[in-house]
Amino acid sequence: SEAGTQEMQNELEDFYDYHGSTREITERIKDPKQKVGALLRFFDADRDGLLSREELGKLWTAATGQDLTDQHYLGACGKVGAQPEQGIDEEALASLYNEGLADLDTHFAVLQDLLTRKLLGKKGKDQQGEEEDGDDA
Repeated sequence: SEAGTQEMQNELEDFYDYHGSTREITERIKDPKQKVGALLRFFDADRDGLLSREELGKLWTAATGQDLTDQHYLGACGKVGAQPEQGIDEEALASLYNEGLADLDTHFAVLQDLLTRKLLGKKGKDQQGEEEDGDDA
């Protein structure tokens, strides 16, 4: 039954190493184009295929710990011929990495960590929900 399968999955999740499995999957991605695509998809909150000022800012802050200034954003857009009001597409983002304005491998390593935390956070929320359900009994 579906409920039985879900129950078994929930029990197995306690023993499953999400960090290891996420790393295994993302470490298979060697092609820079795939890395750029993965970064864009992760930070593209509105799923329009473009990184807006705010979305690119979140990538920059996650990778560097610093805020992306308007001057840097406009400069990056100008360098790759992107319209600032639209955002930076995958090709433009790849150009920024290719021109050495940011380190793709460093940013991709940050993405790996963010994905792992997201999975572990989801697992933690699922367990917390189960504990709350048990308190009602």
